[in-house]
Amino acid sequence: MEDFVPRLGPGLDAVQQMRAGQVLETAAPLDPAEAASGETAEGAGAARRIYGACSVETYRAAGALHAAHRDAGGFLDAVDRFATPDFWRRDGAVKSWIYDRQAVEHAPGRDMDSVRVFYHAGHGRMDEDRIFHLPMGALWTGTDACLTSERMRLGSGALRYLFWSTSQSLRVEPGFGPLYSWARANRGLRMLFGFDSICWDSGRYGANFWRHWQMGKSFSQAWLDGAWDVAPNQSPVACACAPDRDTALAMLFGERHFKAQRSTAQCWAWRWHTPVALHQREPTLTEPPAEFAAVRLVPVVEDRALAKAVLARLGLDPALVAVDAQGAITVSHGPIRFQHHPDGRILLELEPGAPGRGLREIPPRRALISRAQNMIRHHGFLLPGIELVFDRVSLAMSASASLLRLDEPPAQNLDEIIVQFRQAIDGIPVLTPDAGSLRLAMRPDGTVLRIESTLRRVAERMPARAHPHGLPDDPPPPVRPEGLPTPEPQAISRILAQHSARLMRDLAARGAAPLSLRILPGTTEIGYGIRSNTARLVARQGIEIECVRGFRKRYWIQSDLGD
Repeated sequence: MEDFVPRLGPGLDAVQQMRAGQVLETAAPLDPAEAASGETAEGAGAARRIYGACSVETYRAAGALHAAHRDAGGFLDAVDRFATPDFWRRDGAVKSWIYDRQAVEHAPGRDMDSVRVFYHAGHGRMDEDRIFHLPMGALWTGTDACLTSERMRLGSGALRYLFWSTSQSLRVEPGFGPLYSWARANRGLRMLFGFDSICWDSGRYGANFWRHWQMGKSFSQAWLDGAWDVAPNQSPVACACAPDRDTALAMLFGERHFKAQRSTAQCWAWRWHTPVALHQREPTLTEPPAEFAAVRLVPVVEDRALAKAVLARLGLDPALVAVDAQGAITVSHGPIRFQHHPDGRILLELEPGAPGRGLREIPPRRALISRAQNMIRHHGFLLPGIELVFDRVSLAMSASASLLRLDEPPAQNLDEIIVQFRQAIDGIPVLTPDAGSLRLAMRPDGTVLRIESTLRRVAERMPARAHPHGLPDDPPPPVRPEGLPTPEPQAISRILAQHSARLMRDLAARGAAPLSLRILPGTTEIGYGIRSNTARLVARQGIEIECVRGFRKRYWIQSDLGD
């Protein structure tokens, strides 16, 4: 794989053209919802019913959750900056009539099909017959504690964009696909968003979607990247419906505005991220060192060193680049975009994403890592003092299928190969999912598409202290009376098990008791957790909890060490 050097046109080299085209982009459009046909600008704000949401944490027919309200709330909080959401129903207010195809008399703009964009956060699962099961927060008819996709009709009214922030809402594994699961229910949707895998009980999916969309990404890219900021060992999915394959793919990879037009869903195209099991880092540390210390980080609002280094590699003088009132920097020329956000996130996009051309053999792991390291260094992302360790290789896939040719298997493509590194401090990786990472996406031929960074610079290492077994550095206990045994220090596994048991009791107190818990293989590790501007050593473990009726969610269990 040869190094890719973007060609910006004849007569000027890349540096000269970037200087000539140096601009501060206008901010992303405030409201991505386009005006419907015949809608006036004066009356649109009050009359339009665009955004609605439901979230459920306590159920009639499933175990309780912790973060569904924060998930839907994060989505609507971003909406509230430019429009008033039409409704947000929670827990006992979430009933089957909101989703059912059967018409019900109700106040205007109160069910999912009366708004253009609908977000649901909670439990969900898809069975082997490709039927999606959605548990309700309360009964409506007396026998509808759980609704299936067979009873839904989506898009016959205003609904065009549907977000299922639930497990297994869009399964894409062999034998499955959004077309096979949702075609009968679809009456006009343009796009759907969900998960192939079991997802995490996290309050950040909705907010993360908007954060990535505001970086200039398409809806599908924003959903995929935002979900991976929660946890990379899951498979988020985005799907588009259109009259033909080319239109569906263009919508899937390029749609950035919520349009009112109903789509004719003859062809379905979907894309998803999937981890490669053989290309993942093994846990670096499973037992805490005898001595360790907290690490002070440079505050993100003060740290522009990495942004300056990347801008310099693009041939730009950082002193001449405009910074907006929030501290953000946006520079673009042609397909190349650079963004530095106030939260410290940096995005360098060299080319937009696009569908691949069939399935291709994945290059060896060593070649992928070497290629990624060379391009990270070439574009200025490797500052002195920042240590990186390889984390994982993942694949960005896409597929398409037609309702007119259901006997043909979906045509799959390998679109991108994603190489992720984790920041390390003295050889110990940072474990916080949405901080301390560097992600590079390339085409299968090695062409680099984008590099995204959430790296943090170290300001100061605090004095190290002895913490036997990772416990607080308490003074020696008083001498115990003769015959009383000295208590054994708790192992890390036992400490994490106690946190898991507390979570199980918490969930049982709020609804049906969870049925089982399993530890996710390869997720138990000791590393640095970042909170604000301090990194501390933590023990972390991923678990999966199964509830009644087969609903499942995943959780990060974390314990601070030494405190």
